Amino acid sequence: MRICIHGSYGTGNRGDNVILSQLLLLLAEELPGAEVTLLCRDEQRVALYLESAHPGLRLRVRPLHASFRRHPLAVLRACLRCDLFILGGGGLLWGSAPGNLAYWLTRARLARLAGARIVLYLPGIYALRGRGAQRLLGRFARVADFVSARDPEGFEQLRACGVPGQSIHLGADPAFLLPAPAPGSSADLLEALELSGYQLVGLSARDWRHRLSAGIFANFVRGLLEDESVRLLFFVMKTGGRLGETDTDDITVVRRLLGTLPPALQKRVLIVDDGYDDEEMIALMAACRYVVAMRLHALIFATIAGTPFGALAYDEKINAYMTMLGRQGHLLGMDEVADPERLPAITAGLIAERERWPEGPVPEIALAASSLAGRARNVHRALAEALRTWYPDARAGRVEGGRRQP
Repeated sequence: MRICIHGSYGTGNRGDNVILSQLLLLLAEELPGAEVTLLCRDEQRVALYLESAHPGLRLRVRPLHASFRRHPLAVLRACLRCDLFILGGGGLLWGSAPGNLAYWLTRARLARLAGARIVLYLPGIYALRGRGAQRLLGRFARVADFVSARDPEGFEQLRACGVPGQSIHLGADPAFLLPAPAPGSSADLLEALELSGYQLVGLSARDWRHRLSAGIFANFVRGLLEDESVRLLFFVMKTGGRLGETDTDDITVVRRLLGTLPPALQKRVLIVDDGYDDEEMIALMAACRYVVAMRLHALIFATIAGTPFGALAYDEKINAYMTMLGRQGHLLGMDEVADPERLPAITAGLIAERERWPEGPVPEIALAASSLAGRARNVHRALAEALRTWYPDARAGRVEGGRRQP
């Protein structure tokens, strides 16, 4: 049984790692022992992640750089020989055709022509440009065996491409399958980090347009930290960019930000990086008065934590997420960052929200997280059912293949 997965894996992005983990856990349950070729951006980075996060995984996973230029025969062979091709998840499908959209669909189309079953796994779909892009995605999705979207925006984009709504499984980002913090977990962690008794504020920033991110937050952070009772938690969602793209590393942003602060204030910042697992990061967000973030999965983690959060909309996917949760009032457009009053206004609204619910998760946010977790589980159940239908002997380890019947 051969599976090929193609996604934006191997860039050091915590959100993509969570998505990959949830997908692999599902496959290990339904298709144990399967041979998986993981088309990715960095083979070594993916291999290290899998070794640390899933040492006993019941799959044989081989990371392979997705570039035809680097491994033309190996990539082609993986696409043409697989029984099941999975595209996703993450915010992959956007832009024009040819262009970004064509890049992501090319390998899946090769697999489809060779007879593989095709799964569109909870991708983000937004900002399609032109009728050519709609036609390309529509033709592909209409012949896929399982189609899902991670949010209503993607669902409507697929419908606009001519995909029948009844054939689309509306889900949510697989990160919502992570558990909410257990009672007391935040307190234990804060005590270990000597943060008990402080007011905590969370921040997640990424590089954006000529290193502007650190400048956006510099005055805001300085003002926060002048209050001795405040500690800033900087949540690192991406460590290390692609080859030659060091500026995409969130650590680079926080270092620039720290460089704008005097040493006394720098000591009031805790960098929450890869030394903390997903559950610990969510628990720390649960302890924050509020979180301001640019990264989508920082917003998702804050939602799971039930903590008030605001966003800087550097990308359409941030707009889509905040709209889905009805939090447009806590959204700062990137065209507004030059206005010195807008970010403080956003945070004032978050403080007011926290003051209404000073203890524990905000009910509206916790309810949204629960609803989205349910949607993600529903898609996983539907996909598991499809896999059992296609490969009825797989859970007993007796499947050798399972291509589409002509």
